Amino acid sequence: MQIKGNIKPITGWVLSGLLSVVMIGSAIAKLVGPEPVIEGFSKFGLADWRIIIGIGELVSAVLFLVPRTAVLGTLLLSSYLGGAIVTNMQHNESWIAPAVILVVVWIAAGLRIPELFQGMLGGGQNLSKAAAGGLGEL
Repeated sequence: MQIKGNIKPITGWVLSGLLSVVMIGSAIAKLVGPEPVIEGFSKFGLADWRIIIGIGELVSAVLFLVPRTAVLGTLLLSSYLGGAIVTNMQHNESWIAPAVILVVVWIAAGLRIPELFQGMLGGGQNLSKAAAGGLGEL
């Protein structure tokens, strides 16, 4: 039983699971549209975009969770959370929560997909393997 070698991927999967629960829950709230969510979107001038944003969030979270599409999901969640940060900044709201979630997304992705960071730091051949879905062993 090799616990030390498995701790990074296991931690990455636990973080990914927790993130996915949060993001999918948030997406469902946008799709169902309880009054506080509708009010928040109206306040930001995004009421007409609530469903589209919810679908985008849901798709991004599912792609992040599936090993074969985790790289794409990481990039889409990064874009989504970057948009949330900027929107909150524009309306003088706290941007800390989406920023923390964004950092945790990248930590989880790095633990699950070590090739992701290796590709960014100069070993690009490993990133193309990760992007091509060669992560079945993770």
